[in-house]
Amino acid sequence: MKSLLTPQLLDDLYGWLAERAGAGRVCPGNAEIARRYEFASAATAAKAIGRLEKQGRIAVRRGWTARQATITATGESTAPIAQANRDSRSPPRPMAGPVAALPGPRIVGPGGRQCQWIEGEPSGDDGCKCLRGTERGESWCPAHLERIYLPPDMAEKRFGPVPGLVP
Repeated sequence: MKSLLTPQLLDDLYGWLAERAGAGRVCPGNAEIARRYEFASAATAAKAIGRLEKQGRIAVRRGWTARQATITATGESTAPIAQANRDSRSPPRPMAGPVAALPGPRIVGPGGRQCQWIEGEPSGDDGCKCLRGTERGESWCPAHLERIYLPPDMAEKRFGPVPGLVP
């Protein structure tokens, strides 16, 4: 299979990068190179830059979203990466603002000594906590504690010896 990255194409890309570096412009991204040279994917553009770098014709400093290419023959570089980020085509995302609290009663957490038993389906509209008072800092009210509590002898029958339990 014939390679798309011919010496003529690499020479043209090198000349374009040298021209941009001389003008102090931003190093083109993979998508821009792919459009200019009609590559099927941006990965081919990345390979072309890698090939020029491997040949020692350019040195590339990569940033999070951009790169800076230095032409080794002249020492000229494209615009710094920070400037490349400012010149990007996508507008900056807006900052997140404060969010208003949802209306309705505020549920006090477990520190408030309220039952945490979930009534109904938790993911549905009818899912809510029992919120009755608890005793001795338990997580559930006496009615729900009866439903879930397993006496030590039952726990031992079901799960085997309970560590730390003195008979």
